[in-house]
Amino acid sequence: MGEFEILDTEEPLAKRMARHAYDRLIMLSDGVFAIVITLAALELKPPSAWNGDLDVLFAQMGPALGAYAITFLVIAAFWSGQRRILSQLTGVDGVITFLLLAQLGLVALQPTGVRLLVDYGHTGKTFWIYYALILASGFVQAIAWGYAAFFAKLTHPEIGPALKWVRMLQALLLPPLVAAVALVLSSQRSFVAIGFTILVVALLRAVQAWADKLFASHA
Repeated sequence: MGEFEILDTEEPLAKRMARHAYDRLIMLSDGVFAIVITLAALELKPPSAWNGDLDVLFAQMGPALGAYAITFLVIAAFWSGQRRILSQLTGVDGVITFLLLAQLGLVALQPTGVRLLVDYGHTGKTFWIYYALILASGFVQAIAWGYAAFFAKLTHPEIGPALKWVRMLQALLLPPLVAAVALVLSSQRSFVAIGFTILVVALLRAVQAWADKLFASHA
């Protein structure tokens, strides 16, 4: 799509507007994800009464730190997924812009989800609200890719049907896997949670490597 904001008066207006819409969506997306991570970190408050003992500090801040870790992983996963989608499009239209903005709106609720987890605990209805928020954010992203790839034909010409379906599989796998990691991190002992998280990350990377290999073979 060219460099951001090229002030080329010879560029046709339609091309300029299409590039502008694409570029501004990318910039807005990165900005929202950056702000959400920052706001999630701001939810970490030091204990009101602390005697200087590190064990006491981590014990008192444990739930908040756990909630932040979950939120950071969720945001990183969805940012990576949206970045991959945008990098493989030739442009955007009104529908995919709406879908990706809707996902950004759901992602922006993540700090509120963190506040719920910190204030009301990691179990029961509180966690399931947060769990549903993660699933909704991810599935909107999957819908966006499906629309761009199979209906609007907005993907790059080198991305063939097979790779489109692989990317669709990735998009559909991401929400439940991320939500499962969040569930395990909030309810299991640390070594179990870390092991499960490593397993999920390895699975996602394996699918990514398969997709990259498929892409290379069709290039």
